[in-house]
Amino acid sequence: MRKNTLILFFIASALISLCDVSGQPQYRGVVWDQPLEQHIAVSDLGRMAQAGITAVRTGVVTDTTLFVVADSLGIQFFQDLPLAYLPAVQYADSVDQYLDKNLPILVDRARRFRSSSTYGLSLKSDTTEELLCDAMTDAAERMTRAAADGGVALYYVTEFLDNDACQSGRVFTLYGRSASERYLSNGSRSRVVGLSVGYRVVHGRRGGWRHLHSEEQQARRLEQTLIRVFDLPSVAALFINRWSDDPTRTSHDGDALGRQFGILGPGGIPGPAFGVVRGMFTGHQLVFAIDAGKPRQITGVWLVILGWILMGSVSVAYGVSPQMRQMAPRYFMSHGFFRESVAEGRAAIPVASLVILFAIAVSAGIIGTVIITHFSETRMVQAFVFSLPGSLQVLAPLFITRPALLCVLIACLYALFMTMWTSLLSIWSNFGSVLLLPWQTLLLVVWPRWPILLVMLAALSVSAGNTSTTAVAIICVATIVTAVSSIYRTINDYRLTAGLSYLKLIIPLLLNPSLLLLTVTTIIVLANRDIAAFMIHLLRLQ
Repeated sequence: MRKNTLILFFIASALISLCDVSGQPQYRGVVWDQPLEQHIAVSDLGRMAQAGITAVRTGVVTDTTLFVVADSLGIQFFQDLPLAYLPAVQYADSVDQYLDKNLPILVDRARRFRSSSTYGLSLKSDTTEELLCDAMTDAAERMTRAAADGGVALYYVTEFLDNDACQSGRVFTLYGRSASERYLSNGSRSRVVGLSVGYRVVHGRRGGWRHLHSEEQQARRLEQTLIRVFDLPSVAALFINRWSDDPTRTSHDGDALGRQFGILGPGGIPGPAFGVVRGMFTGHQLVFAIDAGKPRQITGVWLVILGWILMGSVSVAYGVSPQMRQMAPRYFMSHGFFRESVAEGRAAIPVASLVILFAIAVSAGIIGTVIITHFSETRMVQAFVFSLPGSLQVLAPLFITRPALLCVLIACLYALFMTMWTSLLSIWSNFGSVLLLPWQTLLLVVWPRWPILLVMLAALSVSAGNTSTTAVAIICVATIVTAVSSIYRTINDYRLTAGLSYLKLIIPLLLNPSLLLLTVTTIIVLANRDIAAFMIHLLRLQ
C-alpha cells in the first residue's frame, strides 16, 4: 500500500515538469545506477521527472514496475545491453549470443511498455572496426524484424568521434563524455547525435568554482556546457553523467577508478550541480550565481619535495663517504679502473650504494606515478581496468587514484627486483674467473642507473605544469632509453669484472627484471591482440 501511494505521489507531483522546453534536446537525461530496492528506484524516477529529466540511460531494467512508473512520468529508458568495452571480434560473438538468449524478452517489453523500447547495442566498444559495425548492423536488423509490430529504437555509445566507422549505419550515435567534449570543441555538426556530459566532483568539497573538483566547479562547468548544447540543433539527446555515486548500487558506465561524477551527493542530497540541471532542464532558471572562491591551491607539491630530498640524500652520501668520492671520478673518467676496484674489493661502499639504490628506486616510483597519473584520465586506462579480472578491478584503482601509495608500490617493487637480480649476478659469478660478493655486484647494478635521477627531475618539471601527452611521452621514451643503456652497461661491466664469456651471460640477461617484464607483456599482448589493438585505438584519442 505504501509503495503504491509513493508511486502515485511522484506521478502527480511530476506532471507539471512533463512539458517540452523549447530550444532543448528532445531527450534530457541522466546516467543512472539502478538501486536494489524498488521504492528507492521509484523515488529516483519521481525526482528526475520533477527536475525536467525525460530520459534515463542505465543497464537492462528487469523490474516491470519501473516501466509502469516511467510511462506515467513520460520518461524513456535508454537501456545499454551488457556489451561494453569489447574489441570487434569479441563483440561480434557476444552480441549474437546475447540476442539468442534475450531477444524475445526485450521485444516483449518493448511492445508492452513505451519506456522500454530503446536499447543500446554497444557501450564504448571498438567502433573503429568495420567488423564491429557490420555485427551491430546485423543485430539491429535482427531486433527490428523481431519487433516489427511494436518497434524498437536502437543506439550505441562510443568514445570515437572522427574514427567512428559506424556513423553511416541505421543505429543512433550517442557519444561518451570524452567524445562529447571533443564534439563541442569542434563546433556544431549537421548529423544528429546524442551527447554525454559530466564533470568530476569530490562531494563535500566546497569553496568556490576555482577549487579543483569542488561542487561549485562541477555546477559551473555543467552550466556552461548546457548553454552551449542548447544552441546546437544537431543534439537530439543529452545525458548528464551521472545521477549519483551511491556505492551500494551496481555502477553502470561508471568511472573504472571509482571517481565521482554524481549531481547528487551521499544520501541523495542534491548538490549545486543538481540545481543547475533542474533549472535548465525545466526552463525555470537559466542563470546561476555560483561563488568563485579563492584561487585553487597548487597540488602535487609533495612529489617535488620528495624528488629534491632524493637528490639531497645522494649529495649527503657523496659528502660523507670518502670511498664514494673516490669511485665517482673513476666511474665517469676511468671506467676500467672502476671495474678493477670492484673486482679487487677496494670499493667497499655498501652503505652509499644502498643510498643510491634507494634514490633510483624512489625515482622510478616518481616517474611511474607521473606517467600513470597522467594516463589515468584517458579512456584507454578506463577500458584496461574494466577488462581486468574482478579482484584486480578493485585493486588497481586503489593505487592509481592514490599517487603516494602508487609511488611507494613502484619504488618497493623496483628495489626488490633490483636486489633479486643483484643476488643472481653474485651467485652466477661462480661461473667466471672472479667471484663477486653481493655488495660488489650492487656497485655494478646501481651506478649505471644514475641517469634515472635526471629523468626523475624532468618528470617533476612536467608534472608541475599543465601536463601534455607529448611531454609525458618524451618522459616514457627517456625512461626506456635509460633502462636499456643501464642494462647494457651493467652486463658489460659484469662480464669484464667477473670474467664471463658472452654465452654465460644469456641467463643473467634474460632474468633481468626489465626484460622479464617486456617478455611477459609481449606474450600477453600477442595472446590478446584484439584487446591490444582496441587499447591502441583508445590511446590515439589523446
